Amino acid sequence: MEIISNSCEYFGSSYEGRLIGTKNLIGAKYKAPIIIEEANEIIFFPTASPRVEDCHWISLKHVDKLEKNGLKTKILFKNGQELNLNVSYGSLENQLLRATRLQSIMRDRKIA
Repeated sequence: MEIISNSCEYFGSSYEGRLIGTKNLIGAKYKAPIIIEEANEIIFFPTASPRVEDCHWISLKHVDKLEKNGLKTKILFKNGQELNLNVSYGSLENQLLRATRLQSIMRDRKIA
């Protein structure tokens, strides 16, 4: 969480400001994805509530695909690395879709 917060501040905003922006754009109030930086489309999504110590933040840009792994989920990254998480496939898929929706809205606003 500290890295996410510091990254938001590095690019001129706060985590709280980015969270409000996400809520306004896609209506997400819980486990909301965060735009760290707009021009390079740096978007991260949490695997759990950011208040939980076991929350991991995943970069949308680097996810290749998700795979079911029993009750867990394996994230396959574009660089060939893998991460097994004790999170359901449906929950991670929903997080990925919300982040992708946020990215799509952001792209549409760039074009307009």
